[in-house]
Amino acid sequence: MQQLEQELSPRQSAIETREQQLEMVQLDGARGREAIMRERHSIEAVRRTVREERRRQRRQWIHQIKEMNAKFPEQARLLAEERKKKCEQATAKEDVAERALAADIKTIEDYLPKLISLEDIPVNPEETDIIRRQFDDIFTQEEQTYLASAEEEQARKERLGRGLEVY
Repeated sequence: MQQLEQELSPRQSAIETREQQLEMVQLDGARGREAIMRERHSIEAVRRTVREERRRQRRQWIHQIKEMNAKFPEQARLLAEERKKKCEQATAKEDVAERALAADIKTIEDYLPKLISLEDIPVNPEETDIIRRQFDDIFTQEEQTYLASAEEEQARKERLGRGLEVY
């Protein structure tokens, strides 16, 4: 009986030690999850700040482009008025330039919202990897095609050189 109690005592202390270790691991896991959540929130805050800064920068670009587009027709109008005062006719080049400027400004105004989006476009890493692999495959094929044509050209050049020597 005494022997069983002596064997039981170390086993009980080992069980208690294991239970304490398990509690510590669970506590560490909870602390780790809390740290991860805090980090996740701070990362989201940084991302929000970056998105806001990008949005502000894009708004500024759009505003600057629109200001520039507003200045050019005014300058063209002033030049036309100056020509009228001097009783001059606009040359064909000037007419073409003014029409091209107006067309360019209209095109910019039409496509500006599509070119500069205020929102960040979310990136799907899987789709990005698929596209990257497709580009890699295409570039590899193009490289192989180029190397094959370069070899053919080199062989053709050597044949022509030998033909020239024989001639």
